[in-house]
Amino acid sequence: MAANRSGDPLAGASVRLSRPGKAGLAADLETDRGGRFAARDLSEGEYRIDVTKASHLPVSVTVRVRGEPSEAHVRLLRLGVITGSVVDAQGQPVRGAFVFAIRDGGQRELRAGLYAAVDARGMYRLYGLTPGSYTVAATYGASAQNLGMTGSATVSSAGSGAAYYPDNRQPKLFTVTDGEEWRADFTLLPQATYTIHGQVEFPPHKGLFWIALAPEDRPDLASAAAQARPDGSFQLPGIAPGSYTVFVSGPSLGRGFRGGVPPENAFFGRARIDVTSEDVHGLVIAPQPALTVPFVLQPEEGTVCDGRGELVLTPLEDWAAELARRVPVESHEFQVDRLAPARYALSASGMGKSCFTPEGAVADLSKSAGPVAVRLVPAGAIAGRASGSAVLLFGGAGEPARVAYPDAEARFAFDELRPGRYRVAVQADPAKPAGEPFPVTVTPGEPVEVDLMPR
Repeated sequence: MAANRSGDPLAGASVRLSRPGKAGLAADLETDRGGRFAARDLSEGEYRIDVTKASHLPVSVTVRVRGEPSEAHVRLLRLGVITGSVVDAQGQPVRGAFVFAIRDGGQRELRAGLYAAVDARGMYRLYGLTPGSYTVAATYGASAQNLGMTGSATVSSAGSGAAYYPDNRQPKLFTVTDGEEWRADFTLLPQATYTIHGQVEFPPHKGLFWIALAPEDRPDLASAAAQARPDGSFQLPGIAPGSYTVFVSGPSLGRGFRGGVPPENAFFGRARIDVTSEDVHGLVIAPQPALTVPFVLQPEEGTVCDGRGELVLTPLEDWAAELARRVPVESHEFQVDRLAPARYALSASGMGKSCFTPEGAVADLSKSAGPVAVRLVPAGAIAGRASGSAVLLFGGAGEPARVAYPDAEARFAFDELRPGRYRVAVQADPAKPAGEPFPVTVTPGEPVEVDLMPR
């Protein structure tokens, strides 16, 4: 049976059964009006049940089928929503503003629901938020999003920038557990702003260079972006006082939501700059060819890798350019070309059930062009005791929830987990909601033992 957190049946949920290590599906079903499903004529053994429904967090359950009928009670949590507005000091909508939900401790993701453009009334809606904590930020004025989408951008009365809710010094964390609906309203006040005048020093070429300006303390969201003119000159107007990094990439032959699309023979540059109480003149940046960086995989003891897979490089700085890379890996030593002198988060993908990069793995190419050692660590696990009908495990963004059923001795376990932060909740009664989730940090190797018994 599939139900929501309150116990109400969920009709029309997709239910798929598969056998570990076997191709294809054992059953492809849909729940009826009572939230029920039935898979018949199954051979004995272990099955994985994947349950999905729109606006709910997918759930994965492992069950063992024996001679007698088996039952699985699956609870689906609703995904969270954040709504609000972006207005100026007069309460007028700030046209061209974009709003983002950024997972705490993670990178900004540009997938449906996690960002939104304000409408004609200045309203926005973020949706599909999986359990976890989020900050909310708005970009306005000459943002990379405006420039990438329309090819032009207008500076607002508040200038150009990125604002976190309720302020940049101490952003609020919005916690989502089961379908919460939050509100975050931005009011952008007028402030003293200045213009940065600069020059990209580069021979004549086809295409334009993109310039992004990001605060030193929050480089993951640019305050402003611009395209250099054919002669290399550029302006960044509406900039508030502060310390920034200027990023240059190109010559771009296209644009997208993130900004420019660097070609294979791209050039990159970066410079630090302070904006105080006047316009900035004389900034000159000479871009250099993209980096070719050697990488070396270093599996730790106990790590079992398949010998191939992908290394995912996600930029931790907003260059107003498409910099993310997915690199096929077929040996322990390899090179990656076309990289910017940027900071990248590293993540191993598809290298095996017990082969992961540790949480927080970073390649800082702003200071060194390698070689980069990539640690690979074994999977982790959570084991323990719980008094209840089920234990729910919530992972990172986009990962389905997992469910474990305590045995006769109240023991449960989740294995083959990517090391990192998770949230665990106990459902004491199948007819009642699960309790509040609490954090658990999974380390490589030995299981993390947790005691969820009542005290």
